[in-house]
Parts: sequence; C-alpha cells; structure tokens
Amino acid sequence: TARQDLDEVRHLLQTGKYSPNTANEDGLTPMHQCSIDNSEKLLRLLIEYGADINARDRDLWTPLHAAVLLYCVTQIILNTDKQTKNKPLFTF
Repeated sequence: TARQDLDEVRHLLQTGKYSPNTANEDGLTPMHQCSIDNSEKLLRLLIEYGADINARDRDLWTPLHAAVLLYCVTQIILNTDKQTKNKPLFTF
C-alpha cells in the first residue's frame, strides 16, 4: 500500500495471498498507512476486503487516529498566514 498502486493491491487481495490486516513490527496495518497517506481509494478497497478499521498499532492508535491527526496538522499548515514567521498560531 505504500506505493499506492490500486491495481496491485486489488490483485493481491483477490488472490487471497495477502491479508488486509497484516501488521508490521510497529503494529501498523495497511489501513493505518493509507490513512497516513490519505489514500481514499485504497482505504475503500481494503475495507471492501475486510480490513479492520479498529485495528490498533503498538501505541493503541487506530487508522482513524492517524487520519484525524494528519488532517489537523494539514489544516493548521494550510490556514497559517504565509507572512507569519515565528509567530504563535494561537493566543491565549
């Protein structure tokens, strides 16, 4: 899934030689990686083939945790005034 090759992943899932819930040494599943990479099409494909959307990595994070964190970080970056240099994003 790291290469985001939809056809290759589909082929591997169709042959049954690949489990959509296989985790790496950190407990990350393809769902985690696709959430990190914002790969919507691959996420849908993995779910179609039975990927566990509640799978937890070794830090007990689910794919949803990764997606939300990355979305929030992206929004902060995109919504920061481009002229802002070393100014706090928020004032309390």
